[in-house]
Amino acid sequence: MQEVNLDDFHKIILKALFLDGESTIYEIEKKWGLSHSTVHKKTHELLKMGLLEVKEEKPFRTGLNLKRFGLTDKGFFEALKNMNFEDKLVADKLDELAEQNPPPHPLLPLWPFFREIRAQNFFKLMLVNFEVALPHLLISLLQQEETPFPFEQGEFKPIKILSEEQQKSLLEKIKKNEDLYQKILTKIELNIKNYEVELRNLKKIKELLLGA
Repeated sequence: MQEVNLDDFHKIILKALFLDGESTIYEIEKKWGLSHSTVHKKTHELLKMGLLEVKEEKPFRTGLNLKRFGLTDKGFFEALKNMNFEDKLVADKLDELAEQNPPPHPLLPLWPFFREIRAQNFFKLMLVNFEVALPHLLISLLQQEETPFPFEQGEFKPIKILSEEQQKSLLEKIKKNEDLYQKILTKIELNIKNYEVELRNLKKIKELLLGA
């Protein structure tokens, strides 16, 4: 995915729409303490970047149209990349999204588990790099092996190897969504065909999780 250059105001607006859902410029400026001119300018820059879209537009009493803005799929991804998952507001919103069916990101059903073991920002790194990271993550956690995580961005900080009870809990959460993870693993296999180590790990995971 092509990188976009975001300033602090862009990031606040993405976070606002992530947490609050579809909003008008007025609602964003009032709740987040920003000036009207800043929100107006930055919202339209985000529209041009393809990170926002107009979700609703209706006539207002002034004769202008009142617009409600929301995140595009690309904007949702950028919002995730630029937030601290240890922030309680963000974490609580992720709890809510993890319960959606289907989830807005295929790995979100695992979020409550990583919040419980206090590995929130590790989960963030996995979320935004998941195709390459997931095989390493699962084989490391489930087979007590330490393997390198080739993240293309961000610093990787290892978490503690899981206890047997935690491994069992993670497996149970994955198996509850077995069809979803079968699709994820199949997609990953197509996208990492040139990564020898990852493919070996992926084969082990499929055997471990799905009996494939």
